[in-house]
Amino acid sequence: MRRVKHLSKKFFKYALFLAFVIFLSSTIHAFDDQNLPWHHALSLYNEPKYPEDFKHFNYINPNAPQKGNFELRMPGTFDSLNPYILKGIYPDGHCLTVESLLKKSADEPLTMYGRIAEKMQIPDDRSWIRFKLRPEAKFYDNSPITAEDVEFSFQLMRTKSRPDLRSFYEHVDRVEILGSRDLVFHLKTIENRQIPLMIGFMPILSKKYYTKHDFDRPGLDVPLTSGPYIITKIEQGKKIIYKKNPNFWGKDLAINVGHYNFDEIHYLYIRDDAVSLQAFQKNDYDFREEPNIIKWSHEYNFQAVKDNRVACKSFPVAHTLDMHGLVMNLRKDIFADYRVRQALTLALDFDWLNRNYLHDAYKRTDSFFVDPQMIAHSLPKGSELSILEPFKDQLPSFIFSKPVEEFIPTDTQKSRADLNKAKDLLKEAGWIIKNNQLHHEKTNKKMEFEILLALPFYEKVVHSYAHNLAKLGIKANIRTVESTQYEKRVQDHDFGMIIHYWNQSYYPGCEQSFNWGSAQASMKGSKNYAGIADPVIDYLISTIPKASNLEAYLASTRALDRLLRAHQFVIPLFQPRENHCAFWDKFGFPESPPPHGFRNIRWWALHTWWAK
Repeated sequence: MRRVKHLSKKFFKYALFLAFVIFLSSTIHAFDDQNLPWHHALSLYNEPKYPEDFKHFNYINPNAPQKGNFELRMPGTFDSLNPYILKGIYPDGHCLTVESLLKKSADEPLTMYGRIAEKMQIPDDRSWIRFKLRPEAKFYDNSPITAEDVEFSFQLMRTKSRPDLRSFYEHVDRVEILGSRDLVFHLKTIENRQIPLMIGFMPILSKKYYTKHDFDRPGLDVPLTSGPYIITKIEQGKKIIYKKNPNFWGKDLAINVGHYNFDEIHYLYIRDDAVSLQAFQKNDYDFREEPNIIKWSHEYNFQAVKDNRVACKSFPVAHTLDMHGLVMNLRKDIFADYRVRQALTLALDFDWLNRNYLHDAYKRTDSFFVDPQMIAHSLPKGSELSILEPFKDQLPSFIFSKPVEEFIPTDTQKSRADLNKAKDLLKEAGWIIKNNQLHHEKTNKKMEFEILLALPFYEKVVHSYAHNLAKLGIKANIRTVESTQYEKRVQDHDFGMIIHYWNQSYYPGCEQSFNWGSAQASMKGSKNYAGIADPVIDYLISTIPKASNLEAYLASTRALDRLLRAHQFVIPLFQPRENHCAFWDKFGFPESPPPHGFRNIRWWALHTWWAK
């Protein structure tokens, strides 16, 4: 009995000591946190443009009327409301219904301001980021957004979402909930400076809803969301209506003033573009972007335009747009040889296309990035050269001796010479003409592949390209399919070439591994459509988010741009010199789009225009 009492006493003392240690460590932890400043915004390298007490962003109209509808047309179809999984095709506008922790401003480089998160703490080494949630943040059923919802959303994104989304969150070690509105994301690495910002982009979903509904199953059940709009009507594949939530918790936040000015936003899905234009002329919808310069030049002279009831506007493109080009599928042996890829690139006569089909209204896409400071020019030098030199033996020698502008020829006078050079390159690679068609001299395999399209707009362009390929003895089969089949085949890497447009961030980083990284080459649903698996490119991708200052960051992006262009995995096509749109004269809008954050006029219109 004495021994039992003695052990009990000893155990009590030990438990008391352990409790004291835990209390002390938690106090020290809290004290450390209190010594760190709280931030209203986070920026990658620069100080935020807007102070903590700012009233609104400069690029909006703070007095914009809150009324009216916005009706626009989309091509294709939809059969699911879940944009976060591979299954199904989701509609445009889904982001109007969902909020994230932070919101990006559109008139400065990657800088994000508190949205659901009221404020943030982050140490200098960026090993963790702490969020305090706004007490007013709610889902549309008036239930509060809690730290549990945030942690639950993170687990869904990390385990069940599309591969590209999962890759953003694999750098998070764990999430620690400190209170109902207080949580910390602990990171696995301190080298990737962009991870805290990527966490800020994460959509916050309702734990209550998704514990009762399967997240990874596509469907048209309207989820419980927290954004400024709620889905109120769905006609599968044809129409979806978003109605403004009159009780939206964030309507008075400075980041939202002047945004979301329409009572309702209607998306009308029309597959056939000719039918769509006729519907617009009859005022079946309000707003239409027109990427087809031929239509823009010849088909916008109908009576409503002459009567000034429809406005036709062109807005200059103020920067380089994302890479837009023909992607070669390197999973097919036919594209494995660099000399073949170079020959296929030489066969595209952009200047002839621009002059004969595109009214000289386009320029050739010349980079994989949008910021001029990230575009490789001339020969590598300075910090960029220092990055590339250690790999000199692994890279083609011309990267160090030939200006990058020579990688993609655009001189019309050289078109015939380019085809002759393409013939020589193909011969070097072991391809010879037999019966007017190119065959490989060892395998006797024909040089033949399919170019898969989803939009008829590109058919003339691709037929012109195929005509030039035929002069080289190459057979290109062109096939246009409907959007569902196209998405399925692209996800399965079942194509020879496709035309793709990479929607890059203004400050590229983590997502580059998903676009070009070796680990993604065989992953279904990845955006590494070309199937690139190159260790030097992998290394360059890894240096971008680790860059400790802006100079190092820009050098890494230029080096990656140079290599992607030099290897010619993608044949660059074109981008407009202006963005064209037509709309029934019912809108007011700010003077011009902001320089960052808006990819096209449609998104600028949705977020900042208003009904007159």
